[in-house]
Amino acid sequence: MSTDELVTVATFLMVHDGHLAKNFLEDAGLTCFLADEYLLSSNVHYSNITEGSRLQVPGSQQEEARRLLGEYERIKQDEGSVDWESVEDDWSGEPSLEGEQAMVCPACKSARVYSKPLSPGRVLAAVALLGAPLLVAKREWVCEQCEHEWKSSFLGTDGSPR
Repeated sequence: MSTDELVTVATFLMVHDGHLAKNFLEDAGLTCFLADEYLLSSNVHYSNITEGSRLQVPGSQQEEARRLLGEYERIKQDEGSVDWESVEDDWSGEPSLEGEQAMVCPACKSARVYSKPLSPGRVLAAVALLGAPLLVAKREWVCEQCEHEWKSSFLGTDGSPR
């Protein structure tokens, strides 16, 4: 076999897993290809026929690719661990509002707010009458912290309607 022939170094049932490994090898300077990626992207059930997408490298880079893939697997296993020593002690869990416009509760100024979904009848009426959904309609907002409810299109960081 020529060292320029492509050699399969790994197979992946899910194409996105293959892309992550391919990007890892490319970042290390290796040339690699993901065979059957388009076939599996069109229908994931084809992975049963093709045994997944194949990550291939030139034969001359095969040993380095296998070594890097072993390192990649170790990194994937460690990505769930957190170095709690490096986490700030005073972190409150509140999103930072510095320098940006964010929705906040007008009662308690908490950023933990969510909008209630528009009713299906209201959306259908807007589409029927205007041909498009209401993008600027006033929404009902609820604060998770104090459970205050209000209507507004948008509130600034000071809680005032904009």
